[in-house]
Amino acid sequence: MPKATKIWWRHCLFAGLMVILLWVTTASAKQFGTTTPVTETTTDTTHVVQKLTPGQAQKVSAKAIIGTWHRPQSARTLTLRADGSYRLMIGDIVTTGYWRLSAARTLTLTDALGRTSVAQASAHELKFSQADQWLKN
Repeated sequence: MPKATKIWWRHCLFAGLMVILLWVTTASAKQFGTTTPVTETTTDTTHVVQKLTPGQAQKVSAKAIIGTWHRPQSARTLTLRADGSYRLMIGDIVTTGYWRLSAARTLTLTDALGRTSVAQASAHELKFSQADQWLKN
């Protein structure tokens, strides 16, 4: 048998053995359950949030509403959510942004344009200025 034919047969034999080895390994992995497992994960999106009542922190979902306030004699409503976002409705106009409450009970609202409004927060009202008072619903 010529030398080139012997080399060709060796390559074919080696390739055949590799295919058989790969098939056996895959079959064994499936049999013993060692293939890549499918893992289902669930997360609990709750946070401890200081509701605007001193000393009463509790777990709430991220989309939970912390509180809703309205301004007397006007069509204005302010809603604060546990995820740090707020929604201000003035009639049909809706403004959104994020809020932050400091240790001194100062509420800061920041809208999408970066403008801020600061209010003093108590259990039942928000005071942005002397004339601008919001009551909790």
